[in-house]
Amino acid sequence: MYAQPLLIALISLLCLQVSSKLTGYGQTLSKALRERSVGGLDRELQAATKDAHLVKRHESFFTVTYLELSYIDGTFGDPQSLGAYVQCNSSVPLLLLEDFEHLTEIINCEPGSITISLPSNDNWEATDGTLRELERGGLVVTSHVGCNSHGERSLFRIGNITADQVHSSIVLDAVPATWEASFTSIAVKMYPIKEKHTLRSQPKLRVRQDDAVPTSTRSNNRPAYTISEPTATSTADVNTFNLTQGLINKPLIGSANSSVQVTCKNCSTFGTLDFSFTSFVWNIPKDLEGGEITVVANSMGARVELLINVTGNDTLNVPLFVVPLLYGIAVKGIGAVGLLYAPTVHVEFALNGSITFEYGFEINVPDKSRLFIDMTDPKNSTIQGFDETSITEIPFQASVDVNKAVIDVSLRHQIQAGFFFDSVSASIGMGVYLDLPRYRAEFEKVEGVDENCTTLAMSQSENKGLAQELLTNAYNITPSVNWQVGVAGEAKLFGVGPDIGFAFGNGTIDNLPSTCLMFNQTSKTYVDAKKVISDAKKNGASRSDVRKGAMVWLALVSICVILAT
Repeated sequence: MYAQPLLIALISLLCLQVSSKLTGYGQTLSKALRERSVGGLDRELQAATKDAHLVKRHESFFTVTYLELSYIDGTFGDPQSLGAYVQCNSSVPLLLLEDFEHLTEIINCEPGSITISLPSNDNWEATDGTLRELERGGLVVTSHVGCNSHGERSLFRIGNITADQVHSSIVLDAVPATWEASFTSIAVKMYPIKEKHTLRSQPKLRVRQDDAVPTSTRSNNRPAYTISEPTATSTADVNTFNLTQGLINKPLIGSANSSVQVTCKNCSTFGTLDFSFTSFVWNIPKDLEGGEITVVANSMGARVELLINVTGNDTLNVPLFVVPLLYGIAVKGIGAVGLLYAPTVHVEFALNGSITFEYGFEINVPDKSRLFIDMTDPKNSTIQGFDETSITEIPFQASVDVNKAVIDVSLRHQIQAGFFFDSVSASIGMGVYLDLPRYRAEFEKVEGVDENCTTLAMSQSENKGLAQELLTNAYNITPSVNWQVGVAGEAKLFGVGPDIGFAFGNGTIDNLPSTCLMFNQTSKTYVDAKKVISDAKKNGASRSDVRKGAMVWLALVSICVILAT
């Protein structure tokens, strides 16, 4: 029913707390959107009406239980223009006042009331009867002076109604209502502007209009926001994040005297991610319908090279970006749609002592790798390409030798997409997390091994004798790499509701060889055991040649001495 690529839809107020699966790894979208909204989001959609609807003038008032409201930023014909539908279902009578303003003379909004003045008493009984359907609980949507700011629509719950036939006016007692608490379902979806729209002009006095249809124009009264440079680009169908970010020699955790110090020697991401969405529909407060997300990677990769000074055992989660990549679109007067990319480095270690070490990896994701997330039926979710990611290990280096250590270094790509209401009384949030890679390495001191860390008893190496002599401080590093994809989020109304979380894909990346190192006590560095043996053989051969040469010269000298005597 609501299936069309879009930037997202309802996640009706994204995540005040997006489930522990996501909040443990970075900033939530709702928090990021609220902080950004102080200075203005990247785009702002304002209340509008399709021009085709302007000519469909109703001859009398009537109430409905379903609304489809339009909001736009841009104009017809502009490829970057963007529109949004807010679709609402109600269990009580509902009146969209702008649909009937051509039947009125004055619409006057004041605190606590909305006054509708008619040009005459024609159809008085029918009009009075229709409006009384709203009495004691009905809803009215306005876009008029005194009821809301320019570019917005506001929602009011109606109480008593007072009719004055002498003055042809009807007064509705009205109190502000929240969108999420007033409707049985809400959907928000984006669409390309393929037909002309007119921005709402927020009238107070509306005399019967002629048949001319206004042209679509931009308002000259748009707020003067100071907008930071976008971190993503957007069309009505696809949103693209440029992932090129990096931290070079950046201290992340700990002071000089703390027991844990983490520095990013080089923590960087590169490439782009394309996002496509179909709409979310929230059947309040029960469940979600729709909700499909497609993520496509283009030239995506990352390098995580860490310098860590630690003692004992610990676990660290470090946001890779101080400010997550955020793209926000405001639907004025209702809430904001947003996309968030917040990668996080996860480090876990266990060792018997203190150590300062350097370690990490570089990954390259195959082009056009794709994630398809089906929120309502996780079994339909699929992953392609990401499991074929190539991984290059950055050589382990440390200043001391340890008997045993286990180090986990993971890169979590966290993607959140959602919509939050300005009123903040409800929240629906969805996020995708991709743990790629989850890199684990076990360091263990070994004895009696060859240059491959194979025990000498089992070794087929021709260098067993040399290895037994030289590899007295050898370490075997056994790596394992896996990945996991999952979804996490929540659906809450007034703070009550279920958390949503599941992993739908995981696997292991094979063909990762173990590494055999030797700790050099002189240089205090770890050296590849194969290189130790190779260098020793070269040096040993050179010394042998020198000894042979010396013996030859000694023999010649001896012969000369004998002949001389």
